Amino acid sequence: MNSEKPKLTESGVYHLIQPFQPPDNIPLSKPETKLKSDGTILDVFYRMPIRSKLSFIVAISVIIVAVILISVTLQQQEKELRNQTEVLGTSIVQSLAAAAKENLLLSSYPVIQDYIKALVQRRPIPGLEAQYVFDRTGTIVAHLISDSVNRKVADSELEMVKTTDTILFLETEHSFRYVLPIYQRIPDEVIPRQILLGGASVSFSKETLLAPIDRIKRLVIATAIFVCLLGIALMFLVSGRFVKVLTSLSDAARRVGEGDLLVAVDTKIKDELGVLAHEFNKMVQQLREKTEMQKYLSRSAVEMLSEEHTATLGGTRKTVTVMFTDIRDFTGASETLSPEEVVETL
Repeated sequence: MNSEKPKLTESGVYHLIQPFQPPDNIPLSKPETKLKSDGTILDVFYRMPIRSKLSFIVAISVIIVAVILISVTLQQQEKELRNQTEVLGTSIVQSLAAAAKENLLLSSYPVIQDYIKALVQRRPIPGLEAQYVFDRTGTIVAHLISDSVNRKVADSELEMVKTTDTILFLETEHSFRYVLPIYQRIPDEVIPRQILLGGASVSFSKETLLAPIDRIKRLVIATAIFVCLLGIALMFLVSGRFVKVLTSLSDAARRVGEGDLLVAVDTKIKDELGVLAHEFNKMVQQLREKTEMQKYLSRSAVEMLSEEHTATLGGTRKTVTVMFTDIRDFTGASETLSPEEVVETL
């Protein structure tokens, strides 16, 4: 153990200045130990830096909002669009069937063809990709596209037309189709009969009809990505001040644990972190003052000085017990003996 030279204080008393030793009531810092990881997602989240946690929370929040908008709002809009398409398709196919009925009986197919073209020219319909009329054999007799005339409809479609007298709705991968059978009622004295003349069909392009929904969906996704990146950037800027204070507090606490009581955390933040830094500085100051007093005073004196003083200027009254002892002829004997002999005699 290295010896230190005594130093003379202002009171004229020599004291041996020892290196700082933490008081008994302050636990010594233990070697840092790494926390064990259980490998779960929650454990990984807890180990992430604060900035990464905040950025992750912002990103998840924006994603949740975007999913809600897409799944709820856009689905509702798509439902409304489907309903409007159904009303429009039903109206067109009924008009087409009514115009084609008499001409199917008379085999006046060019008249039906002219009606289809005039309908499109009179009122352009967004998403309308085809409308045609076919006879009872499934042969197309009039079509919006002239090259498709005399082609056959699918056997499955013809069979469905033969089994119903109401509008059929068929949804394929690329289109919405509305098919209406065309019947001619024949009066009979016993049982009225219906003869299938053919059918009318109208189809709409799903890609064209749902294009506004897809545009809105892409816009929502792009907006969500932009807001997410902007939120993360702002979070990094704002959280930088908080992380700086926390890092300063952590470094200062480590230095206090190593015996450095001259540290102080300087911050201009006025929120809870600022209060925490102020209280930390106050604690270190009290430890420093207490340690300085322990160099010159006994522990009991330090504890007494550390307590709150409630006495007035006139002092305080206390009941104490004093014991006076003496040894016969001790004064005379001590005058003739050396200090070593006095101590040995006692």
